[in-house]
Amino acid sequence: MAHRLRGVLSNMRAVSYFVIRIAVAVLGNGTARRFLESPSWGDTESPPSGPTLDIDAEETDLPGCPFDAISTSDGDCVFVSLQKPGGTQRTPGSIAVLLRDRGNLRLSHEIALPAAAWGLALVQDGNLLAVANSHGVALLDAVAAREKAKDPIIGIAHYGRDLQTIRVLESKDGNWLYASDEHNRTVSILDLRRACAEGFDAERLVSQVPVDLSPLGMMLSADGAYLYVTCEMSRVAAPDLVNWFVWGATLRGRLKRAGVLSTIDLATAIHDPECAVVAKPIAGGHPVRVQQAADGKTAWVTARASNQLIAFQTDIPDSPVSIATTPVGPAPVGVALLDDLGVVLVANSNRFASDQGRGSLSVIDLKRALKGKPACLGHITVGSFPREITVDHQNGLVNVTNFDSKSLTEISIASIERAVAAARPGLLEE
Repeated sequence: MAHRLRGVLSNMRAVSYFVIRIAVAVLGNGTARRFLESPSWGDTESPPSGPTLDIDAEETDLPGCPFDAISTSDGDCVFVSLQKPGGTQRTPGSIAVLLRDRGNLRLSHEIALPAAAWGLALVQDGNLLAVANSHGVALLDAVAAREKAKDPIIGIAHYGRDLQTIRVLESKDGNWLYASDEHNRTVSILDLRRACAEGFDAERLVSQVPVDLSPLGMMLSADGAYLYVTCEMSRVAAPDLVNWFVWGATLRGRLKRAGVLSTIDLATAIHDPECAVVAKPIAGGHPVRVQQAADGKTAWVTARASNQLIAFQTDIPDSPVSIATTPVGPAPVGVALLDDLGVVLVANSNRFASDQGRGSLSVIDLKRALKGKPACLGHITVGSFPREITVDHQNGLVNVTNFDSKSLTEISIASIERAVAAARPGLLEE
């Protein structure tokens, strides 16, 4: 008993020691600050630069705050994950089903879910809709979901509570689902092949890979062998309480401890998750999303706290290397590539501003960004707190979820092409 008591007291002293060190750092102690902060955070805070581009856009009102949107392959339906205004991760969410009628979207119905709905993915050749569902992942029949009278929910794998599962992604061979659990600091792997054959529930969880703080965005390497995951902050060699304290301090701008782009060996992740992370290069302040270029050799990461778009070379899949950094607007989150136009779109969420107003997308020239030259061609005005950007290739549209405006903005890609052609000569003259 005495031995156990001494162990508890020792742990308490260790935690207290680190908390005191962090408190001193927040108050300005240089030594502690150097211990906690990371290089390559960057200091590129800037308003959206360049002209406002003239584009064609339509805004559709929604019955809640949208997080993600995804179009079916035929372009006739858009699924949107919704939160209730002021809701929490425990507040029930829903999927809004928008159908296209004579070219215009209209709300058909909502599909209720028991917990907050976040990221979406169409899997199994578009037949199933996977939903990151705060406590795990929900799986829906994507065909039945279009019809109001049918119950499309196949199953829900609630493999924990308050996980804040944010994104979900299908493996290249269609056998697995990967889910980023923000609060649990893990990437969960679920057996999608068995789910299709035997049903979908928490038993489909086969592995959880521990990563750094707040894993969010995910992207597969070109060969499908590795998973890249943005983690908002690299771990401090200290108890969890200390790490969350530091994370909160970085969120408020008191400290600058950078995040990482964790690289997971997926073959190892199934059988030995503790050893599956093979690289985690620094990725600016609070990296939150990642998207890959069409050639499979470059990944683009949005760093929300340092207002950056960071390019990583990924032609050696297990060793991504940061090669270029471009300033964008305030608190960037969503990112989408239009490779044919040579641009990347970045959603400047501005989510921490006291008075947000309308939001914007930065339009970044890919070649100039990779060369380290001024690359912003201009910006596109959208709704308040733009969060995710997805591309509807069938209809030639870009979809933007405006969380605080409770709306979905559809932007014509053809009009973006015209605006880019008009703006590029002016940027080249700078």
